[in-house]
Amino acid sequence: MQPINKHNNTLVAAYDFGNITFSYNVLSHLKEKLPEINLIPDNVPKHKLFDKIIEVKTPALNLYEVISNFDYRLLWVKGVDELEYEKSRVNRAGLKHKCLINNKEVEQKTITKTVDKNQLVYGESTTEMPFMKRMNNYFVIEETEAGYTKLQIEVYADFKPFGIFMKPLLKKNLNKIISKNIAELVSLIDSGFSTKKAIT
Repeated sequence: MQPINKHNNTLVAAYDFGNITFSYNVLSHLKEKLPEINLIPDNVPKHKLFDKIIEVKTPALNLYEVISNFDYRLLWVKGVDELEYEKSRVNRAGLKHKCLINNKEVEQKTITKTVDKNQLVYGESTTEMPFMKRMNNYFVIEETEAGYTKLQIEVYADFKPFGIFMKPLLKKNLNKIISKNIAELVSLIDSGFSTKKAIT
């Protein structure tokens, strides 16, 4: 096929048996409407298992403190029987702690990732989940207006050999567990809890 003419959204092509005229629509303008999707950074596992955004009625710094301070963790995270951590140290990237879940210790490490300059992020990583090489969960916090904060919860994983076949089930279980914990977190905040009150 050899194009011999192109005008008014038509294309005329020459074949052995003669010319054929094609009509077409220009779609290049649609490319401008496509949303930008951020690439997953190299230090973040490649499979996204959970992603949810909610609005919480509390300042960003208060929400960050409730999420990152282990002293408050058992107030909203259910299914963890005990939390072992160094009470004398401020929780920061690289610090490790242990969760006792159904009589099994799961070690986690505090992590971070790059976010927008108007956002805060708190994350944890573990290599001790079934079927996974590594699982990272992140809480991305952004104050939208005075007293209100957008919270995005993300979970990523890299799988062990054949562990990828468990992805649908793991996504379903994580959705159930995390959604319940998020509801507990919102309920705790809505009850009037704040880190300032807890300190005093």
